[in-house]
Amino acid sequence: MFGSQKVPLADEDKFIEVAKEAHTIVKEAFNSEMFRQLGTGAYVDLAQEMGDMPNIYSTLGVFENASKISGSTMAETILVRNRACYECPIGCGRVVKIDEGKYKLPETDGPEYETLCAFRSLILNDNLEGLAYANYLCNIYGIDTISCSSTIAFATYLYEQGKISKDEISGIELKWGNIDTVIQLIEMIAFRRGFGDVLAEGIRRIGEKYGALDYAAEVKGLEIPFHDPRAFFGMAICYATSPRGTCHLNGDVYLIDLGQEVPELGIVSGDKFEKEKKRK
Repeated sequence: MFGSQKVPLADEDKFIEVAKEAHTIVKEAFNSEMFRQLGTGAYVDLAQEMGDMPNIYSTLGVFENASKISGSTMAETILVRNRACYECPIGCGRVVKIDEGKYKLPETDGPEYETLCAFRSLILNDNLEGLAYANYLCNIYGIDTISCSSTIAFATYLYEQGKISKDEISGIELKWGNIDTVIQLIEMIAFRRGFGDVLAEGIRRIGEKYGALDYAAEVKGLEIPFHDPRAFFGMAICYATSPRGTCHLNGDVYLIDLGQEVPELGIVSGDKFEKEKKRK
């Protein structure tokens, strides 16, 4: 049952006044304007500089040419308009469209930062249109882009290591940077066809199946999102202790390290190189 009554307010006029003030502050903030114009993809270039954008199944923290899939590149190419959640003054959501070619798409939700990492840096793809199409497929099939891309990347890593044979994957060759293979695998996962039936079980199951559980990037069976603990050390604790597994929303330490401090609560940015400086 849904509630049918409002929460009573002690001072409704004061509440409305403060709400309007907060709305104005958020609307006029620099970060708000950045995300309004470029979406969460605005963070791509900075993430690359900070080493916060995992690459090649998280084996590297830095990859060149991140700008090919950044928010600014999206705005210049496939973006139609932005979209806002209810009453949000920012509107960071992307609406994209691809008019022609094999990745042709109707107006649809565009990829956010996590998905840009998922189908770009994690698998070394630099085709933004192919990435948008992979995002579209995951959306219509109800597949999480973080878990999906991480699982495909892990399978590619194991294939490269010789732990998965070509015969096991229906003759598909898993290669870094091949977005068309990724798109094919998304379809196979959705309908649990062939090797897609294995991938649909996620990273932990694949690690168990191929004797590579130590290399499975997960906690409690949930695949790791794309804020790299090697860039922001506190995220390692967040991922390890989150009740539902690796989740970047249970503790946004990376935001603190990026300068979003709350000094009145004693929450300030640390210096991750402090010990190194002391040694010198």
